[in-house]
Amino acid sequence: MIATTSLAAGGSSSLLLIIVGVVVVALLLGAFRLGSRRAAQRKDPAPRPTTADQSGPAAARKDSWRTPGPDDRP
Repeated sequence: MIATTSLAAGGSSSLLLIIVGVVVVALLLGAFRLGSRRAAQRKDPAPRPTTADQSGPAAARKDSWRTPGPDDRP
């Protein structure tokens, strides 16, 4: 006769794990909803200044990039 052993968890411990799992999933869903609501209520960031509004070092560099032409080869 072959001896068999039960590898499944006992009834009370498996029920506890199921309850803990459901609580964790509920907390994750609640955190996602709260984060989505906070992101929806967040104000839009301030608009970036256009090139005409720039002053200082940014204005000095605005024409610093030039695409090389055919005559600019070394």
